[in-house]
Amino acid sequence: AAGRGGGASTAGKAPLADGEPTGSPRGGSGTGWAESAAGPTADGSGSSSSSDDEDTKTAKLAKMSAEAKQKGNAAFSAGDYPKAVKQFTMAIRMDKQNHVLFSNRSASYAALGKYEEALADAERCVRLAPKWGKGYGRKGAALTGLGQGGEAVKAYLAGLAVEPESEALRGGLAEAKAAIRAAQDRYKEMWGKDAPPTDAVDAEAPPPPVETPRAPAGDHVSEQAPQPAAAAAEDLGASDQTAPSRDDVKENVAPLAPEVAAVTAAVNSLDKSDVRAWLAAAKDGDLARMKAMHSKNPELLYAWGKGTSLGFTANSAQHWAAAKGRLDVIRWLLAQGMSPDVSNNADSTPLHSAAGAGQDGSIRVLLLEGGADSTLRNGLDETPRDVAVGRKKGDGDSLAATIDLCSRVAQLASAKAAGEAWPMRLMQAALQLAGRDLRMYSEKSEFIAATEELLGSMPSRIVPSGGATLPMPSLFARPEKGEAEPAKGEPAKGEPAKGEP
Repeated sequence: AAGRGGGASTAGKAPLADGEPTGSPRGGSGTGWAESAAGPTADGSGSSSSSDDEDTKTAKLAKMSAEAKQKGNAAFSAGDYPKAVKQFTMAIRMDKQNHVLFSNRSASYAALGKYEEALADAERCVRLAPKWGKGYGRKGAALTGLGQGGEAVKAYLAGLAVEPESEALRGGLAEAKAAIRAAQDRYKEMWGKDAPPTDAVDAEAPPPPVETPRAPAGDHVSEQAPQPAAAAAEDLGASDQTAPSRDDVKENVAPLAPEVAAVTAAVNSLDKSDVRAWLAAAKDGDLARMKAMHSKNPELLYAWGKGTSLGFTANSAQHWAAAKGRLDVIRWLLAQGMSPDVSNNADSTPLHSAAGAGQDGSIRVLLLEGGADSTLRNGLDETPRDVAVGRKKGDGDSLAATIDLCSRVAQLASAKAAGEAWPMRLMQAALQLAGRDLRMYSEKSEFIAATEELLGSMPSRIVPSGGATLPMPSLFARPEKGEAEPAKGEPAKGEPAKGEP
């Protein structure tokens, strides 16, 4: 997630574990404190030993909170949501004013189907950072999970009032409205023409004005909380801003290109049993079964578990293969035209999944042979490298080094294919990460020759059988009329939830 790593703050401003101000004495008489504070130190600075202790304790808490946050982010990316909740809870205990931590824990609770807890954390996040759009997104997601579509719409609209260009909020708004329509359709099917009136929010009605809450008195608003666009905030205070009109907030995130709309409709109409079998084969590394299924129905390529217990995070076969280290499956999917950067509901790519699961081989295949983008960020605002470092299992630095090396080699290969000259710094970085002693080279021609040798030792890029990557479906596309949204929350009977990458 974007924002502070550990909520470090200066002494005298941030409360410690039990809410005690860092500037207050711990034990001893008032006289003793006054004498300690007044007496200069040996270097004449006037700083007291007690103040030094407070600074040390504050720094220690900040470091511990940052470490717990990193572990939580890594656990979330790896699909270990119970562990993510535990780690974010530990981080919150040491930094209760960090809105990002409540946002992350809310996302983790939602992934577990614990929407009440997710809502409580989201509301706390909004109170701490009322100008941060993602907090409203967390609230909207929790309310959608609770079946409160109308309230979810209001939450997303409040978020769009402060971040009008957020595609994530627009996508969430479309999903909440789709859930309302699905509920209304089910209601009409149940009652028929004699359906009594309901108090449900009309998904087609113009949205009511939504005010953005002010930060409570005494609450700290993080410096990382983004502000509204200058044009929107120029003449209006936060409490005077209203939600965008119906003309400004579209039904979908954006109009879908014809090819995207076609693949989205095809994927959403796949048979549930086929989807489960396809994703299970990817997890198990059963390539023969995947080839047989794909030959009968090529639309399975981008299947993401819609309508099944695997549909909440929307992991593709590529996510599962990357997390499980199924290198032959990854290569085959790439050869069929699947994008190496396909994202799930948490905006995680297969590279995030590989990093979170500690799969060095998957990372190499995706970057070197698939051309994956290592700069993409997931829903917690983490790059794959951030996820790798956050593992804290002894292999985080090694995985990060693999990502650094493969990313630079991929950049060099792309530049060569485009006929562009190699920047000296890029060559030096790649060679150094590959373990070469840069003192061996003095002339630019020597660096170029060494770089050519390095590239020659790397696997070549996989070219899709059709010559290009196939278009990806849109997870936020509104279902066609009559198509019900899959239920969210607890898995269906006979489908136990498992940690998803």
